[in-house]
Amino acid sequence: RRARPSHGRPKKFTKGSHTQETGGSTGHLSYRLALDDELVGVVVLRDNLMQQFTEAEIQGLRNDLIAELREAVKKGSSVVPRFHQSGGIQGRLHVSCADQASYEWLTRTVTSLINSNGDNASYAVISPSEIPKLTRLEMWVPGKLVSDQELLSLLRAQNPDLIVDRWKRYHVKEGDKGQYYIWGIDPDSLKALEALVFKPYSEFSRLTTWLAGRHSKQGRQSGAESD
Repeated sequence: RRARPSHGRPKKFTKGSHTQETGGSTGHLSYRLALDDELVGVVVLRDNLMQQFTEAEIQGLRNDLIAELREAVKKGSSVVPRFHQSGGIQGRLHVSCADQASYEWLTRTVTSLINSNGDNASYAVISPSEIPKLTRLEMWVPGKLVSDQELLSLLRAQNPDLIVDRWKRYHVKEGDKGQYYIWGIDPDSLKALEALVFKPYSEFSRLTTWLAGRHSKQGRQSGAESD
């Protein structure tokens, strides 16, 4: 008995936190083709490229763009954009455009959107290669395990140059005498840590941190890894 062909089954675009149905087997291919043609736009906050959106915020952005597209159709616009697919990847809305005109429409429309948070921050469209990379940082925190929020709030208060709102926790392991963390940190925080010799202040002492891939406690800078 012959196996039934699978090319008619819809696939899912599953990179990142949001899943978007592609409606067919060409979804992944169209994304790669658009990426090669530099026609993938990533929606970000103009003044904070490190900021990641929640799934609800990503969906809200998609809904706003869909409303603008429908308005363009209603008004009989000479340029009606076309897209292969869209979805959330690592907290940012990625949009795969069918052609240059669609990419330009996306860029113009995104910059005109009003930030729903009411903080006057504006949106922008960048290419995937322009997304800032996070550097992996390992950290040893003695004492009892506390929440990420409590730990990062303390680090922020005692080390004002660390922009912990941009950090992403990859791993934590609780031990008898403390916790071992792996964080993804932004370039500005990395510079601040270098100035602190990789020993940020924490309560009545200083923590030991080091870049991933080193055996630690010397805070050596070679062997950095990025995401």
